Amino acid sequence: CVWTSSVDWDHINARRQQISDELVYVRMHPDIKVLESYVPLSAARGGNPHFRRDDVLYELTWEDKQLDMRSHLDALDRELHDAHATQKEYMEVKALHGYRTMMWTNNARRALDREHNRYVAMVVACDIVDDALEWMLEGWHFGERESHYSVAGYVPSLKPEGFVRAGSDQVLAQAAAEKRAGERRQAE
Repeated sequence: CVWTSSVDWDHINARRQQISDELVYVRMHPDIKVLESYVPLSAARGGNPHFRRDDVLYELTWEDKQLDMRSHLDALDRELHDAHATQKEYMEVKALHGYRTMMWTNNARRALDREHNRYVAMVVACDIVDDALEWMLEGWHFGERESHYSVAGYVPSLKPEGFVRAGSDQVLAQAAAEKRAGERRQAE
């Protein structure tokens, strides 16, 4: 019986390096409030590339943790396979604690199996939620309706320091946009 990895290590390592580089850039520029980045997963999937600094930090660290969890699951899977393949009374395990430990084989099998099941549950749950949200977004299941405002989100000509938020920001930005449109009509 031969074990094969379930992870494309070249892709995972390249993506984690890309995320790491973007995190360094964001952390080196604490004065920037709104960033344009195509590295976060939401922007890579076709979403808005303009992020608040905190939002891009959160999204990049979340994705890095997800990739790390998949890498750890791969290591657990490898050691669990080796635990079931061995005939020895004891074995060395590293994936459980992050350092090498000698354990009785039956205890190692139980511990690796429990930890493996926990990681599989987390990975599958994240995949199901991501797929459901992607499907719902494509199918317009979020009850999206026609907006009463023509201005929303990142509009640097009206509010260069950040996003136009729902509520008073939106009312003020709407008024400013209508005023500019009126001035253009008068100029014509």
